[in-house]
Amino acid sequence: MFLPRFTIRTMLLVAAAVAVASVFAGQAMGGRMWGVGLTVGLLSIPAAIGVQSLFFLLGSAFASWLGPQEIIARTSRGGVERTGPSPVERKAATASVKGTTAP
Repeated sequence: MFLPRFTIRTMLLVAAAVAVASVFAGQAMGGRMWGVGLTVGLLSIPAAIGVQSLFFLLGSAFASWLGPQEIIARTSRGGVERTGPSPVERKAATASVKGTTAP
Protein backbone atom coordinates (compact mmCIF):
# COMPACT_ATOMS: atom_id res chain seq x y z
CA MET A 1 0.00 0.00 0.00
CA PHE A 2 1.14 3.50 -0.74
CA LEU A 3 -0.38 5.00 2.42
CA PRO A 4 -0.91 2.09 4.82
CA ARG A 5 -2.18 4.23 7.69
CA PHE A 6 -4.04 7.27 6.53
CA THR A 7 -4.54 9.53 9.54
CA ILE A 8 -5.87 13.02 10.12
CA ARG A 9 -2.29 14.18 10.69
CA THR A 10 -1.32 12.91 7.24
CA MET A 11 -4.35 14.63 5.72
CA LEU A 12 -3.45 17.91 7.41
CA LEU A 13 0.17 17.72 6.22
CA VAL A 14 -0.94 17.06 2.64
CA ALA A 15 -3.49 19.88 2.83
CA ALA A 16 -0.82 22.28 4.17
CA ALA A 17 1.61 21.31 1.40
CA VAL A 18 -1.06 21.84 -1.26
CA ALA A 19 -1.94 25.19 0.29
CA VAL A 20 1.69 26.36 0.14
CA ALA A 21 1.95 25.15 -3.46
CA SER A 22 -1.25 27.06 -4.25
CA VAL A 23 0.22 30.25 -2.76
CA PHE A 24 3.27 29.81 -5.00
CA ALA A 25 1.04 29.23 -8.05
CA GLY A 26 -1.07 32.27 -7.15
CA GLN A 27 2.02 34.45 -6.95
CA ALA A 28 3.13 33.06 -10.30
CA MET A 29 -0.24 34.00 -11.82
CA GLY A 30 0.26 37.48 -10.42
CA GLY A 31 3.47 37.85 -12.41
CA ARG A 32 6.06 37.32 -9.68
CA MET A 33 9.07 35.58 -11.12
CA TRP A 34 9.99 33.77 -7.90
CA GLY A 35 6.49 32.29 -7.90
CA VAL A 36 6.95 31.12 -11.46
CA GLY A 37 10.28 29.55 -10.56
CA LEU A 38 8.95 27.73 -7.52
CA THR A 39 5.86 26.54 -9.37
CA VAL A 40 7.92 25.21 -12.26
CA GLY A 41 10.27 23.58 -9.76
CA LEU A 42 7.39 21.88 -7.94
CA LEU A 43 5.84 20.70 -11.19
CA SER A 44 9.15 19.34 -12.48
CA ILE A 45 9.42 16.79 -9.66
CA PRO A 46 6.43 14.63 -10.71
CA ALA A 47 7.33 15.19 -14.38
CA ALA A 48 10.85 13.83 -13.78
CA ILE A 49 9.49 10.83 -11.89
CA GLY A 50 7.05 10.19 -14.74
CA VAL A 51 9.78 10.33 -17.39
CA GLN A 52 11.98 7.98 -15.37
CA SER A 53 9.12 5.51 -14.95
CA LEU A 54 8.43 5.60 -18.71
CA PHE A 55 12.08 4.86 -19.48
CA PHE A 56 12.01 2.03 -16.93
CA LEU A 57 8.93 0.56 -18.62
CA LEU A 58 10.58 0.90 -22.02
CA GLY A 59 13.72 -0.84 -20.75
CA SER A 60 11.66 -3.60 -19.14
CA ALA A 61 9.77 -4.16 -22.38
CA PHE A 62 13.03 -4.48 -24.35
CA ALA A 63 14.52 -6.77 -21.69
CA SER A 64 11.52 -9.12 -21.79
CA TRP A 65 11.58 -9.03 -25.60
CA LEU A 66 15.30 -9.87 -25.82
CA GLY A 67 15.29 -12.44 -23.03
CA PRO A 68 18.02 -13.20 -20.50
CA GLN A 69 21.65 -12.96 -21.55
CA GLU A 70 24.38 -15.27 -20.44
CA ILE A 71 27.37 -13.56 -18.85
CA ILE A 72 30.66 -15.46 -18.73
CA ALA A 73 33.20 -14.38 -16.12
CA ARG A 74 36.74 -15.67 -15.72
CA THR A 75 37.95 -16.13 -12.16
CA SER A 76 41.43 -15.33 -10.87
CA ARG A 77 42.22 -19.05 -10.68
CA GLY A 78 41.42 -19.70 -14.32
CA GLY A 79 37.90 -20.96 -13.85
CA VAL A 80 34.76 -19.91 -15.68
CA GLU A 81 31.52 -18.83 -14.01
CA ARG A 82 28.30 -18.51 -15.96
CA THR A 83 25.11 -16.70 -15.05
CA GLY A 84 22.92 -18.81 -17.32
CA PRO A 85 22.57 -22.56 -17.79
CA SER A 86 25.61 -24.53 -18.87
CA PRO A 87 25.96 -25.52 -22.55
CA VAL A 88 25.07 -29.13 -21.66
CA GLU A 89 21.88 -28.04 -19.91
CA ARG A 90 21.00 -25.73 -22.79
CA LYS A 91 21.55 -28.53 -25.34
CA ALA A 92 19.37 -30.88 -23.31
CA ALA A 93 16.65 -28.24 -23.03
CA THR A 94 16.62 -27.52 -26.77
CA ALA A 95 16.63 -31.26 -27.53
CA SER A 96 13.63 -31.84 -25.27
CA VAL A 97 11.76 -29.01 -26.99
CA LYS A 98 12.42 -30.50 -30.43
CA GLY A 99 11.28 -33.92 -29.28
CA THR A 100 14.63 -35.65 -29.61
CA THR A 101 16.98 -36.83 -26.92
CA ALA A 102 20.40 -35.39 -26.34
CA PRO A 103 23.34 -37.76 -27.02
